[in-house]
Amino acid sequence: MTIIKVTFLNAEEPTVILGEEASSDIAVRELPHDPVDQNIFIRKEFTSSEIKNWKVEKIDTIQDTQNATIECEITLSPLQYLPKSISEKHSSNGSKLVRGRLLECDFGYFSQDISLGNQPSTTISNFNSKLPYEMVKRRLVVVLSNKEDPALVVPISKGNKAKDHRTVVGITSLPPDLVTFNNPRCFAKTAAISYVSGHRLFPVRFNTDEGRRQYDYRVEKKLSNDDVVNIKKAVFTAVGGDNILRSIESKDEQIDALNGEITIKNNRIKCLNAKNAELWEMLEEYTK
Repeated sequence: MTIIKVTFLNAEEPTVILGEEASSDIAVRELPHDPVDQNIFIRKEFTSSEIKNWKVEKIDTIQDTQNATIECEITLSPLQYLPKSISEKHSSNGSKLVRGRLLECDFGYFSQDISLGNQPSTTISNFNSKLPYEMVKRRLVVVLSNKEDPALVVPISKGNKAKDHRTVVGITSLPPDLVTFNNPRCFAKTAAISYVSGHRLFPVRFNTDEGRRQYDYRVEKKLSNDDVVNIKKAVFTAVGGDNILRSIESKDEQIDALNGEITIKNNRIKCLNAKNAELWEMLEEYTK
């Protein structure tokens, strides 16, 4: 019988064990994803602590094939100051999910499979959690729908890497006082547009003039209308509507050209009318 032993440690007190779990006679055990270069948050209760929200700092795994055991140590740090989600604070009427608003979206984390050899870790058999290549971790997003819960959101990134650069939009109106995202150069990744519950969406923090850090509960932090329009156009491209968009733009160009011709002809008509009036005046003078 193979045994997986999981020990949860507190990063603030490494010698303190938050809890221990043991599983036996199973093929795969799901654990939080390795947090290297990622912010991985979990919600877990322990009898030794009142805190329920944690950040995964590291995961150490040792496999003992001789004794058929896998030992995992998961080091967690407590999160004590979490704001209420938009739906939790304002109910699910979507009144605060205004188009263009900046929020933090908790997409959750990947679960990693600790395989015991009976089943490859790349085999997908559990569809009740996130799968590879889906959006993960806590990210800054902009709301594209208007006053709807669930909401359509587009993640904002510090990098512009993408398979199709037409789906990446440079942001020009990011507020400079955000606490967790103050990079002046950032990009909206429209190919990753997502439909999420308001329970995943949290207000961003910003620095006040008094030097305090405050949560945006009043819909203060938004992108400009120009940025939102450009993002919506890129979303259209991301879902394969660029041909329609180009057709519309082509028609708009044709309309602009025709309007230009109409303006020229109208000006010509004005000139002819003025000339006609002048000739009538001359005729009246000669026939007196």
